[in-house]
Amino acid sequence: MKKPLLPLKLLAFLSIPAALQAQDNTSAPVQQASVQQSATSNSGYQKMVHLDGLMQDTDQARAQFTLALTQISEYEFDGTLIDRMNQIKASGGFVKVGKKYLEDGHFVYYHPNGNVESEGEYVKGIKVGYWKRYDANGSPKPDRYYPAESADKIRALMQLEKVEDGSSEK
Repeated sequence: MKKPLLPLKLLAFLSIPAALQAQDNTSAPVQQASVQQSATSNSGYQKMVHLDGLMQDTDQARAQFTLALTQISEYEFDGTLIDRMNQIKASGGFVKVGKKYLEDGHFVYYHPNGNVESEGEYVKGIKVGYWKRYDANGSPKPDRYYPAESADKIRALMQLEKVEDGSSEK
């Protein structure tokens, strides 16, 4: 009998930034995606990954988001997360681990009005260190701290679930 992947699904839900869930009706100009520009400004190839609302791979017809990835080395990518309205929701570094692209390095999330929502560091898909946060008007909010040791515990839990589920991604 397979154990449910509740902690993994919960992690996926919690990792969706508030910027993706918030609705803001301000009249500030919205940051529009510029995928072609990043493809021509970098010598690496561009790959598009279609994602559903829980940031899981899906087909283009069901996609809520598109992740535009530009390769910068064998396993490293620059990425921009774009919603259905062609608004940039997040941008930052990614690393390919197995078949997945995990956030890795400096990352910036945006409010629907284009202002920065938060920024900080990821290590293989998990937030670490201090993250600066801002409200929709750009005013600072209290920073959040994500201890590195918590990231190790989350990774261990995720690995344990893969083993119990019988799946493995290598």
